[in-house]
Amino acid sequence: MKLIIQIPRALALLGLVFSTLTVSAAEKPEFAQAPPLPPLWQKVSARDRLNLVRAAELDAVRLLAERISGVQIDSMTTVSDLSTSDDKVSAAMSTLIRGVKNDGPPTFHEDGRVEVVKKLLVDQVIKTIKESYTRKGGGTLETTSQSDTDQKEITLDALGSAAIKGSEGHKRIMAKRAAEIDAYRRLAERVGGVKINSKTTISGLATQSDEIRAEVRDTVKSAETIKIRYISDGSAEVTLRLRVGPLVRVIARKIKGDQITTISDEIKQLILEETGTGAAPDNSEIQVDVQIDQILEETLTGKISR
Repeated sequence: MKLIIQIPRALALLGLVFSTLTVSAAEKPEFAQAPPLPPLWQKVSARDRLNLVRAAELDAVRLLAERISGVQIDSMTTVSDLSTSDDKVSAAMSTLIRGVKNDGPPTFHEDGRVEVVKKLLVDQVIKTIKESYTRKGGGTLETTSQSDTDQKEITLDALGSAAIKGSEGHKRIMAKRAAEIDAYRRLAERVGGVKINSKTTISGLATQSDEIRAEVRDTVKSAETIKIRYISDGSAEVTLRLRVGPLVRVIARKIKGDQITTISDEIKQLILEETGTGAAPDNSEIQVDVQIDQILEETLTGKISR
């Protein structure tokens, strides 16, 4: 009889526990005040506003992916090399980039633009690659030492932007993208003139080799945007910066095989900066990722059509 009495009591106590847990786990809705917005943005629905923020985030992801592609893993290899040759690395890098959080809330401008910043440490890129890379024949991936390039503590950042269609901000973004393409073209021309040795330029090698041309293209696309200017006449200027040393080292090693390659201090410290200008087209969007590949290919092969 004692056991029969205790079982219902135990069940009752257990039911009380579950009841308590259910009540305490229930989420109560909260109400918050929306952040203040410029007058033009106040006319945009919450759904459309969020879609434009998402477009700006995708733009930042695109730019961040370009910057990451040229990160040096060792004296012969870039992120782009490994992503192209190893599906696991490619998938891991794609996941890493998509998962990068915004660096602060989006910024809404009075002209209709919205901007989003995303940041990522180079060290995170290298760590992700080392965890996902499968070396043929076994062994681990050796990366360039921090003392050699001081790159591990470098932060890669990207400013993504979108705008209300037809707004002044939309025209400015299209002008900025046109200026980006012009800056990449100018930078590719400068890089092409750098000498690997007394007789050979990067441009000369790129013209003859698809592999080297791809290296140059990926490196140029990884250039850092250091300045954006919107001009009162509706045009824009974009300035890009690129370290040339790592690219020269990669090309030299590929020419000489696995031999140790040294490059002069002058080239090792060489930093190129180029400013491009552009204006918004009348009735079309500028697809930067497509046009950059096209303009770099034309520049590096000498088949430039302006």
